[in-house]
Amino acid sequence: MRTLLLTLAVALIGGARLSAADEPKPADTQPTLKVGDAPPPLKATKWLAGSEVKAFESGKVYVVEFWATWCGPCVVMMPHLGDIQEELAGKVTVIGFTAKDASNTPERVSEFVKKRGNKLGYTIAYADDRETYDAYMKASGQNGIPCSFVIGKDGKIAYIGHPLFLDEVLPKVLAGTWDAAKGAPELEAADKLWDETYSALMKPGDPAAQLKQWEEFSAKWPRLAADPYMTSARLKLLVAAKRFAEAQKLAETVVTKAAKRNDVAALGTVADAVSADAAAGQADLAAVGVKAAESALAIDGETATALIRVIKAHAVAGNAAKVKELGPKAVTAAEKEVTGDKDAIGTLRVAAAHLAAGDKAKAKAAAEKAIGMVDAQNAGLKKYIEDQAKKYVGESK
Repeated sequence: MRTLLLTLAVALIGGARLSAADEPKPADTQPTLKVGDAPPPLKATKWLAGSEVKAFESGKVYVVEFWATWCGPCVVMMPHLGDIQEELAGKVTVIGFTAKDASNTPERVSEFVKKRGNKLGYTIAYADDRETYDAYMKASGQNGIPCSFVIGKDGKIAYIGHPLFLDEVLPKVLAGTWDAAKGAPELEAADKLWDETYSALMKPGDPAAQLKQWEEFSAKWPRLAADPYMTSARLKLLVAAKRFAEAQKLAETVVTKAAKRNDVAALGTVADAVSADAAAGQADLAAVGVKAAESALAIDGETATALIRVIKAHAVAGNAAKVKELGPKAVTAAEKEVTGDKDAIGTLRVAAAHLAAGDKAKAKAAAEKAIGMVDAQNAGLKKYIEDQAKKYVGESK
């Protein structure tokens, strides 16, 4: 799953999918922390939300999930963790643990948690060193986040893996029926089918056939079919298939749920989906998109991405005055976010802001500038930038 999410990942340019986060994997190392082992202690500098967990108590179940502010998929999964904590209150304690690095500073972590407030719904811990992170992640051979560790009632690690699967694992751990030897292969099979299904949903194709494929997956794994990634893909396909009543119902459900958790990622996916060309003329659906985009803007502030998203939503809704009003703000915000003369991603965001504001010529110029920023030896990034720039300049030479 993590490999697929990384492959399909794109940068946030006016709203897009969130990327997987991987770190370099050490060569020729064997995990020293495995399922069945006792978990290392949690050594936190600050407990930013919820109550401090001084030790794992016998007879209780815990989830320790490692995340960072810069990790898109971590942010996507946070509302899900909050839902788990609410649903299993008194039975499970969910702990989000994050450690300092160059981009995950104490200031950024504190600001992130403060912005979302108590709506996160579970315990958050921060460490100004990497001791606990290494004791879990490196010791278990995990090289990507988000990654969760379930500690069972016996005080042993019952599961190590992506938090998407917690809905499948936790009920069995609580009931005492979780068998890692049997459950792990079943989850591997589910993971493989998830990859195949999600990949099929994200590729260009027949929306009706793709939705049928989602339904087949949902029949086998209903909880996984309702995860944030699948829901986003399904919403886009409902719009593309012109099943507007279903799309509006799903969009409204997602927006209502997102408001409960200050879920900017979910609000963004709704706004992006219902702002697609296929939704043109659907006033009620467009109104949901505006609500989602405006809600995300209120939470995240006037970032370039949030402003571009709002402009697109208002454009689909026919609110020309709002587009004219917000266009210059989006361009200014995007230009301020460019970090240097090699920031091709940031420069593409400037192109997106110009296009949202209605200035195609400046959008094209910014996109061409972005292409020229990437060293030809960086083939992967070069191809990505060229592919994205086609939105503004046409086929790259």
